[in-house]
Amino acid sequence: MRERDKSARADITRREFLGGAGAAAIGLIGMSALGGGIFAESAKAAPQGGKGRSGGRGVVVIGRDPKIWDGAKLNKDKTRDLAFRAVRAFSGADSDVAAWSAFFGPDDRVSMKMNCIGGKKMSTTPAIVEAIAAGLMLAGVSAKNIVAWDRTEWEVRMAGFNTGRDKKGVLYTATDADGIGYDSELTSWGEASSLVSRIASSYSSAMVNVPILKDHDMTGISCAMKNWYGAVNNPNKLHENACDPYIADVNMMSVFREKTKLIVLDATTGQYNGGPGHKPKFTWPFAGLIVGTDPVAVDAVAYHIIDEKRKAEGLPTLKAQGRPPKFLNTAADAKHKLGENRYEKIRIIEV
Repeated sequence: MRERDKSARADITRREFLGGAGAAAIGLIGMSALGGGIFAESAKAAPQGGKGRSGGRGVVVIGRDPKIWDGAKLNKDKTRDLAFRAVRAFSGADSDVAAWSAFFGPDDRVSMKMNCIGGKKMSTTPAIVEAIAAGLMLAGVSAKNIVAWDRTEWEVRMAGFNTGRDKKGVLYTATDADGIGYDSELTSWGEASSLVSRIASSYSSAMVNVPILKDHDMTGISCAMKNWYGAVNNPNKLHENACDPYIADVNMMSVFREKTKLIVLDATTGQYNGGPGHKPKFTWPFAGLIVGTDPVAVDAVAYHIIDEKRKAEGLPTLKAQGRPPKFLNTAADAKHKLGENRYEKIRIIEV
């Protein structure tokens, strides 16, 4: 099936975006506050990964620092420092400003797609999201043009975020918020056909994929590529055959393929078994993050990390258990060419 991309839907008013009750709940956002309205026509998306970087296809940075954990709480300053060092290493830049500016600029409207389904203990963390927002602002992106989001406001709040604007102006919201919703026309690629969140299709000129490091009972892992299931209306219809080829096909939709400029996988905590639901006995403080622009390579590295942890805990590998993430092979095939799935071919930079 040929794609019908709705990445430039325009002229949606502030009232349509917020809705009457939503405006009262999160405060007034003037039309000028988001560069002509939050759903003003999107800028032309650049190819995935930005410009001027040393990273790219088959390159992944793993940043780790056990000091980001102060007991059971994340130290936000140390988490931000780790994130900045990882992005510098990936970009090859010699300063934080240059590093973040390799992917984003002052004219961008940037949305961060979180994964909040696991509650406070197994979701994208505020420390990582705030670190990314700080990096975006270093690149000149106005706080009022930064949105952090997921499927539902309830999930966003359960993960520890307050919906609405924070003190700096960053908006935390969800597709089900009043006046947002999904496109009215389908976007299709291959076997996948969905309505896409209007935050991705109509607001964002650039996106950051902010998934988590997690096991999944069907697909083996639920990390970068599967995170976009939370940006479409019908993920329940995309799970047959362990989500293959659906995960790869969703990632081929241009709204995700072209607008995603950076992946920052939140691996502050990982889950190596029992997913996708949160199972505390199978979690561990990996104390890190994974940065890249190649979603297949990022997921291949995540797969390796989870398998190594499973072996250390005396569990069979995902392949031995009959649930390897076979969608990675599909994503790397000649039809999709989304990235590098062979772990031994991936250049890993450790920070």
